[in-house]
Amino acid sequence: MSRTTSHTLETTFEFDEEIESHIKITYFYTRPTPQRAASYSNGGGEPPEGPSVENIALEVDGAPASNDQFDIAQTSDRLWDKMIEHAENSL
Repeated sequence: MSRTTSHTLETTFEFDEEIESHIKITYFYTRPTPQRAASYSNGGGEPPEGPSVENIALEVDGAPASNDQFDIAQTSDRLWDKMIEHAENSL
C-alpha cells in the first residue's frame, strides 16, 4: 500500500469565528513510518516521521477559496486533526 493517499473531506469551518462555512478540502495524506522508529531506537536509522497532510484544493461554500482562506485552513490545527482522522478512518 502506498504511504501517500488522496482524500476529500467535507465539513464546516469558521474562518472569522462568527460565520460557519461549508468547506470541501482535497488533500494528500502520508502515513507515519513506524518501521523507522524501531531502527532508530536501536541506535541507528532515522527518527520516525508522524503522519502528514498537504492541502491541494479548497472550496468554501461551493466556490474556490481565496488565498487568505487557503492560508487559514493550511495552518489550522483543528482542521489538520480532522484531516488526519478522516484519512486514517478511510484506510
